Amino acid sequence: MTLGIGETGPKGISISGTRGGNGKADVRCNLGTGSKLQNMHFHNSLPRFFVSQEGKKLQILLAYMNLYFHKSFYYCQFRQKMLIYRYQQGRQANRFVLPCLRRRGTLARMAREKSSTGIYHVVFRGINRQIIFEDNQDRARFLDTLEEYKDICEFIFYGYCLMDNHVHLLIKETKESVSGIIKRICSSYVYWYNAKYKRCGHLFQERFKSETVETDGYFLTVLRYIHQNPIRAGIEKNVGEYRWSSYGEYITNSRIVDIDYALNYFSTDRSEAIGLFIEFMNADNRDECLEDVVKVKLTDEEVKKHIKQLGIPNPTAIQQLDKAKRNDILRKLKKVDGITGVQIARVTGLSTCIISRA
Repeated sequence: MTLGIGETGPKGISISGTRGGNGKADVRCNLGTGSKLQNMHFHNSLPRFFVSQEGKKLQILLAYMNLYFHKSFYYCQFRQKMLIYRYQQGRQANRFVLPCLRRRGTLARMAREKSSTGIYHVVFRGINRQIIFEDNQDRARFLDTLEEYKDICEFIFYGYCLMDNHVHLLIKETKESVSGIIKRICSSYVYWYNAKYKRCGHLFQERFKSETVETDGYFLTVLRYIHQNPIRAGIEKNVGEYRWSSYGEYITNSRIVDIDYALNYFSTDRSEAIGLFIEFMNADNRDECLEDVVKVKLTDEEVKKHIKQLGIPNPTAIQQLDKAKRNDILRKLKKVDGITGVQIARVTGLSTCIISRA
């Protein structure tokens, strides 16, 4: 995204400022959320950052930026997404941020979105998608760990589903943040798992995924999505058949799940609420919630095989086809998961412009 001073971009993002002396510019960025960032000085073509103070925290907006003067305008090209980093008030930001930029050559990761209700849908997977529960003893141990840290961290627990290589949780933070809660749970389980299987190193992949749950309706949608996970994976045909989810705790006896919050949505009468809950959880739906999607990428050889299946023996022969037939083949190729426009251009010799317009 490139914005000139005085211009406004998507979602209300705008750049304002004036030309300064000695090749510098005074730049102000409005993120469109009502908070403006302080004026900062930027040398041409050097990485810098914006700083905004809100309460007791500093938000540091990092961006690799190119500033150049052209036709009386300074242009600011953002090469990275906006990143917010919590920083202790009182310290000089540049002493911390710039060494980080030089050392890693990249920007810090995006801060986790904060839920206004405190409720989160959390997903974490085994590293390289490996199995994290070898047997039922492992699953039972993980539930014991959840129960232990529920008392320690005092979080409210609404639902779970333990799959072979990943876990879904629906929790509400109270005393401790969701990041601290998951860190404690995972660290404890990994310590036990490594000791049992005589291994060392990481068990879980990167940091966990999470989404905020802001409304009552979405709360029920997420809970149903979690309970129906075994059905989507083809493990079971009915929600109630899967042993390692919180569905059974809602129907029979609750062990670690706080069931009142969800059941009271349906009725204050417990028998009636359970009946409506069962009906809702087993209903057909097209729920789409947080999921760690695997990105598929095909090799050039696989792309060439797809082109042959479309009746073109040589990929470069597409260049000699009439426009209508050529565009029809390109559209079919672009619909295949794992094939990119740049890859099609590389294999066929066509320009990316032609491919994007097809």
